[in-house]
Amino acid sequence: MNPDPETIDVARSAMARILERSSDKLRFDVRARKQAGMKSEAAFCELLGIAGDPFIRLLEIGGLPEIALDQILNDKGYRLAPSL
Repeated sequence: MNPDPETIDVARSAMARILERSSDKLRFDVRARKQAGMKSEAAFCELLGIAGDPFIRLLEIGGLPEIALDQILNDKGYRLAPSL
């Protein structure tokens, strides 16, 4: 897929939403993959165990309710600990 600018913006918004709800470990792991030459979108999907076109999948994930997103993050060990 060769995404248009709007799709790229929505994918970036989804990545920002994911990072807001995740631990710093996800940010670190994404950076490590980017330094190895991987695109951000592909890195997020790989780390979260999500197959398919990274842009399409991020668009889908971006629309998930918080509880579903938290479950994905928790399953992969990236869930931000709740504040007390």
